[in-house]
Amino acid sequence: MPNVTNSGPVTQVFEKYISTLGNYSDDTFNSVMSRDFTTPCPFPSQGPGFEGVRDITQRAAKGFPGLKWNIVEGLESSDGKYGAFRFDAVGKQDGEFLGVPASGKEVNAPGSMFMKLDDEGKICQMAIVMDNLALLTQMGAVPSPGGEHAKAE
Repeated sequence: MPNVTNSGPVTQVFEKYISTLGNYSDDTFNSVMSRDFTTPCPFPSQGPGFEGVRDITQRAAKGFPGLKWNIVEGLESSDGKYGAFRFDAVGKQDGEFLGVPASGKEVNAPGSMFMKLDDEGKICQMAIVMDNLALLTQMGAVPSPGGEHAKAE
């Protein structure tokens, strides 16, 4: 997969969306997200549709103020409607997230996002696939594999 070197419409919308994950803004979020939004694989505790994705985006920004999604690689369709991106989500958990109190711990969770834009250039479909076990382990919510809690009694 080639590195993201262009700045096509899908990449531009993706970059605007990921900026809201660490610094939420209603204006920015509403400018990139379709009211008809759907996802085939919601993030844990994410509700359906536009309201669900807005809620999880706001919670991510509160749990990880300043969270950065560094794009590692990306592809766009030639019609500017579809995109696939590989990223690393990097930040510090300074607020509650997914029921886990602020840990102050740094996280670096890899993931991929697949998205489709509607005719207005807004995200109408999105699937985010992340290493949630790594995220929860780094937050301190799950013991490390082979750690003290993993030993057989």
